[in-house]
Amino acid sequence: MSQTKTIVVGNGKGGVGKSFFSLNAVIDLNDRGLPTVMIDGEKRTWPNANRLLAVDSSINTFTIETMEECIEAVEQSRNRGYNVVIDWAGELTDEVEELSRIADLWVVPFTFGEQELIQTRPTVTLLRAQQLLRNGDPEAWIFFNETRKRDASVKKYRDLLEPMGVPIAQARLRKLDEYRDFRTVLRDPALDNNGAATDFRLLMDEIVMPYFFDGAANA
Repeated sequence: MSQTKTIVVGNGKGGVGKSFFSLNAVIDLNDRGLPTVMIDGEKRTWPNANRLLAVDSSINTFTIETMEECIEAVEQSRNRGYNVVIDWAGELTDEVEELSRIADLWVVPFTFGEQELIQTRPTVTLLRAQQLLRNGDPEAWIFFNETRKRDASVKKYRDLLEPMGVPIAQARLRKLDEYRDFRTVLRDPALDNNGAATDFRLLMDEIVMPYFFDGAANA
């Protein structure tokens, strides 16, 4: 087992599933026996910290407003043996470099649409530039969110995003109205029964879990 990890969930485009992924990822990692805290960067409202408290008060959260507070929370958590998931809000343009320094893995949620592509591209470009400067760090993945079972847009947007150099997960999350409410699919029997939780666990198995085992990410 490797040392603790820091996962940044970020995309300059809002409404693509950052909070949804962060919330469920923290729950999943704790359920798998990997103690993990969440840093909620949604300034002044901190919706994910409140949602997590309502679902599982045993999982620790930090509510932060500045990058300095974020860095301090990461250091404090990892020194205590916790992994960290950072749900980062905002445009990200000025923050990709700083977040890249503390991240082991960066997850970029993406929903289909031309505007979504336009607003996601700068984040991926800046992230890729940091990887080139930092010998490939942080590792990164893009995943498709809110997709249909047979969605003709999958190939189109995969072809548009792949040349940017960040791998795209094969596993993808389905479109559910409940996602709009930031439901915790891993603790909601109705969503688990219709496969939403299975989708999420498959995505975690592909893009997150390998980074918790030495050498697995580069195998």
